[in-house]
Amino acid sequence: MKKALAFFLTIALLITSAAAVITPRWSYVSSMIRGFEMTTEGLEWTAVAQAYNVPSVTDTKVVAKLQVQTTAGWGTIETQTDKQPGRFAGVGGVYTNWLPSRSYRIEMYAYIYNGSTIIETVGPLYAHHNT
Repeated sequence: MKKALAFFLTIALLITSAAAVITPRWSYVSSMIRGFEMTTEGLEWTAVAQAYNVPSVTDTKVVAKLQVQTTAGWGTIETQTDKQPGRFAGVGGVYTNWLPSRSYRIEMYAYIYNGSTIIETVGPLYAHHNT
């Protein structure tokens, strides 16, 4: 009896969750991924944007700034830009001059194009890392 009840509740939960409406956060940007990793080479960082697979999206552009926190605020160490035909664009690198006990962040923007027209701009979004 308990197994049958558990099975029934599982099926009911699956049906209920499948019927839930999911509202996207943005119109054309499906995801923006940014992050850090400490490696033997240094502080690796990356920022990637992906657009939905719709005919109106012709190009995707990412602009990302690697920044360090100072007493005056956030200072930009490096800015990278990548614009690619299609739905994906990304930047990143390895920062070798990092210092311990400092805060770093990625400031990221995504631009979605239809031809030469920007149809969506998202950002800034941030990722933080403390060394």
